[in-house]
Amino acid sequence: FMAAILVTLWGGFRSRLAVLILTLVLGGLVLNTQYSSEQIVTLLSLEAPAVGWTGTFLLVLGVPLLVLLFGNLYCGYVCPFGAAQELLGYLLPRRLRPVVPDTQMRPARFVRYAVLFVMILAFFLSRNRTTLSGDPLIRIFSFQPSFSVLNWPAWMWLVLTVALAGSVLVVRFWCRYLCPAGAFLSLLNHFTLLKRWLPAKRFGRCEFSVTASEYVDCIHCDRCRHPATQSGDTKSCVSARGTTPYPLLAIVLIAGVLMAGVSTSQLRRAMPTVLEGPAATAGAAGQPRDVDLERIRTLIEQGRLSNKEAEHYKKIDDTRP
Repeated sequence: FMAAILVTLWGGFRSRLAVLILTLVLGGLVLNTQYSSEQIVTLLSLEAPAVGWTGTFLLVLGVPLLVLLFGNLYCGYVCPFGAAQELLGYLLPRRLRPVVPDTQMRPARFVRYAVLFVMILAFFLSRNRTTLSGDPLIRIFSFQPSFSVLNWPAWMWLVLTVALAGSVLVVRFWCRYLCPAGAFLSLLNHFTLLKRWLPAKRFGRCEFSVTASEYVDCIHCDRCRHPATQSGDTKSCVSARGTTPYPLLAIVLIAGVLMAGVSTSQLRRAMPTVLEGPAATAGAAGQPRDVDLERIRTLIEQGRLSNKEAEHYKKIDDTRP
């Protein structure tokens, strides 16, 4: 966070590139600090994690606070998957990329907001986190056996392939059109309490065709302020006539429908359990009691409950009449 703020205020292209590499390696591959819909629903559910310098606390509360103060710096600098996309985009020279008329691609920006809405609605209808399975960011940097790449479903491979391949051709493809986490953080761009003290954006040079009136869609990547990231006149490239946007629009729409479809599918599976009520288990006195399994899972993830076997307990004799 601090590196992103310092580079935003005083840095240039090289320092920004260093932050992106650090974000990908340390934040993604080593620490798995990827913000996703998991943290969004935790925040909206008012399930605040224990205060401390933990990854859970920083993601659930630290990231939104950073965006409220400085704008969406997380997407522009601190997001590991966003960093991976941008670094991947440098592999293909700009002159070889198709020129996509961004003004005609504006409707595609709403796909990520639609996906975010479907995921949040599905979660609060079921209170089941499996409804968030449509968000690949939950698993992308996780090395847990259950989240291993070998266990990824086909749809996730398809969405990630589209996102990464699209990022080679179109800068920040996933961030622009499909990221539900980025959509949520963009909504907080309306506030940006310290905006007056931040360097002014040069919207006329924005590769995403974001204007001052569309500040909410700015991901604060600062590419408009660092000429070294550009190859030629950005404004002329943005306004130039290029390839037809309809195939790209179709790809974005299909990927968005696929992600939302996974969430709605999980919602249909979860609803019978929700209607039947919480699972019942035997209490200490032999009477059944309700156990909120989803709440227990959340507490374990927040570090407020251990997932290890208790050291001191007395087993119930199942042979008693």
